[in-house]
Amino acid sequence: TNSEDKIDFNSISRGKKIHNILMYIKNINQIEKGINLAIAKNIISNSERKNYSDLVKVILNNPKVKPFFDPNLESYNEIEVINKNGNINRIDRIVEMKDKSINIIDYKTGTEKEDDILQVENYKNILKEIEDKNITAYLIYIDLNKVVKVWLKSFF
Repeated sequence: TNSEDKIDFNSISRGKKIHNILMYIKNINQIEKGINLAIAKNIISNSERKNYSDLVKVILNNPKVKPFFDPNLESYNEIEVINKNGNINRIDRIVEMKDKSINIIDYKTGTEKEDDILQVENYKNILKEIEDKNITAYLIYIDLNKVVKVWLKSFF
């Protein structure tokens, strides 16, 4: 088989580590706390500290990402929501902005994929059934240091 057919377990493991670190960070002032918790829980090793700390700092200080980590906003990490079919979905981050609008944040490592957009559109549709608020979804591509705003396509 050629190398493109193989699953890159190192990449999957790295993506899970980044997700777990971000799960422990509520706001921009908690980067070191998140890194320390990840080390304490054996998610990353002390020797990986600088690498992941630097990566998270770059992402969270991106001007398009930083507003979602404002300490004055309500935010929730790793939130489980159930759709009308009873399927459980886990949203990486939900942030309630000052204007009471809701932002869905989904972290991705690697390259952009069409499925990423479908995934957050699904999250957005689920939340629209629960919350009567303005809901916007964003994909944050960690490795690309890129933010993509996802425009909802109606499925109704």
